[in-house]
Amino acid sequence: MRDEKTNISLGRQVERTKAFFSQTELATHEAWAHFTIKNGPASALVHMLVRLAGDDDTVVASQRLLSEYLGVSQMTISRAVKAAAEAQFIEVIRLGATASAACAYRLNSRVHWTKQSDGKARSAFRAVVLASGQDQPAIETTPLRRIPVIRPGEIPLPVGLGELPPSQPGLPGVMPPAIERGRGEQQTDWVE
Repeated sequence: MRDEKTNISLGRQVERTKAFFSQTELATHEAWAHFTIKNGPASALVHMLVRLAGDDDTVVASQRLLSEYLGVSQMTISRAVKAAAEAQFIEVIRLGATASAACAYRLNSRVHWTKQSDGKARSAFRAVVLASGQDQPAIETTPLRRIPVIRPGEIPLPVGLGELPPSQPGLPGVMPPAIERGRGEQQTDWVE
């Protein structure tokens, strides 16, 4: 077989040197074909969501942004979302109380809702989130602060000068206090 570059979702490329196979349900293909004949825009929406969702099976976006992606009106997207949900190709999860709020569009499986101690049902799931620059008051380019992430077994070792006024620097020739490593073992080596 020959090598070729194939475009995949979101413009990423992957080199293919051998064939890959994926078994799919014939009934789903047939149902999708019939759905496409009855409701082309809704089928196009489902195709676009499949391409954008990747491994997460969920896309979060406003209907205005989806209308830009497909080049159709928001009313067409609204009808397409309703038709795709009624045909059980997608599940729509509202992320706000207003009709204009962004929604999560879930493919292939429904989200799991858990009842909290306050009696309200909530769900947490991974998703691809789409945002439009037009919806932002200003797009910042300065980097965000780096929030430290400490994983089990790691020992934090802060570096740098700190905020103004400066935090207490180490005293020359004075070792920092020993850091416990577990079971009485201490770190006594000096790190500069």
